[in-house]
Amino acid sequence: MLLTDFDALTFDYYGTLIDWESGIIEALIGLTDRVQRPLTREQILEAHARHESSQQRYTPAKLYRDLLPIVYKRLAEEWNAWRPNAQLTSITKQLLIAMLKSRPSDRKSTRLNSSHLVI
Repeated sequence: MLLTDFDALTFDYYGTLIDWESGIIEALIGLTDRVQRPLTREQILEAHARHESSQQRYTPAKLYRDLLPIVYKRLAEEWNAWRPNAQLTSITKQLLIAMLKSRPSDRKSTRLNSSHLVI
């Protein structure tokens, strides 16, 4: 099999080049610290994925940045750790920033991690 045998290559880089899960965990600390019972990393990620995918099915055209406050609100309600609405915009920004920070920040690391890929 040669590379020239293919017309296109795709690569799912989340979880390989971007540590999306750590970004989610970091961004939700302000919420998870308010939960009465400790949550495991897996419980946090599972709940986030469940609410995210549910909302994406319900409103498929919604921008991701507009989806995050809804997911956050549902997590807060599920965990009985609600914060006032005024903080949702700030929390959404924190969530996006934390997720983006968990991706490789310099071209050298991206090149090294993707040397076998066509992106």
